[in-house]
Amino acid sequence: MNRVLISTLVLLSCGFTDTETNVNSSARSSGEQTKEFNAYWYAGQAEVSTYDISYARYGELREGKSTVVFVTEDMLLEEQVKKEMASDKTATSVMKMNKIDRFTTGIYDYSLMQSTFTPVDQLVYPYVLKTVFSSQDWCGQSFMQLNRRGMGYQALVRSYFEGEGDKSNIIDDVVLEDALWTLARLSPHTLPTGKFDILPSSANVLLLHEPAAPVMAIGTLNLQVSADETEQFIYKVALEDGREFTLFLQTVFPFRIYGWEEKVQTRGEWLTTKAILDKSIKSSYWGESATEFDGRRKELGLKGF
Repeated sequence: MNRVLISTLVLLSCGFTDTETNVNSSARSSGEQTKEFNAYWYAGQAEVSTYDISYARYGELREGKSTVVFVTEDMLLEEQVKKEMASDKTATSVMKMNKIDRFTTGIYDYSLMQSTFTPVDQLVYPYVLKTVFSSQDWCGQSFMQLNRRGMGYQALVRSYFEGEGDKSNIIDDVVLEDALWTLARLSPHTLPTGKFDILPSSANVLLLHEPAAPVMAIGTLNLQVSADETEQFIYKVALEDGREFTLFLQTVFPFRIYGWEEKVQTRGEWLTTKAILDKSIKSSYWGESATEFDGRRKELGLKGF
């Protein structure tokens, strides 16, 4: 069993008597991936990690669990679905992320899922192909999907809220906040820095009932070194509306995500969602659906659903 447990390294911003150095973030992934990359991401296994999360919702912080799955797979460029059959249709390898956040708000519960599909070869395909987000709670469901079309993205929204309803529109080429996770896993140096326009996360659009429209942002990538020489990258995006999103990253391959923070305004108060890495394993989970594999959920610290 190939298993990775990370605990003491998950220090995030607290506990560091640190120095921070700005990092050049201009490198792009090429089609010729390293042997290290291929051995880790093309070995027939996904990386499955769990995080303890404190989620800002309805003016309070809610304790919950986040499960994040990273895996590579081939995606058809035109249809933008997983390639499952032999054909002459054009496909490319993508880094796929499935992220599931679960928490309760009083008597009822939330389940949020974000999927992002980013081409591994960023020189040939320097954009995200597709993102999908869905939210389920006792009130109802909401859904948002972005597909790369031409020089922009086709946005599709489905929601039980009257103000959101069923909508479809085209968004000009822009950085997607939903894509920052997969870019970070390819290499933190591919993350956008400086001033740029960004489309806020689908979760922000649907949960806070904000318009799906780009806003100005400033991104920074810094190397943080503690007194005991422990290192981590801190990637931060400050949006013009006051919201901030931060990723805490491993400085060497495979660039694991140690945690994240998101400062949001909820019911008139600024609160910060925080997630800290709990456990991480490598798994061919699609072949582990029998009851004999139930114990693997304990390895990840998962209870119930």
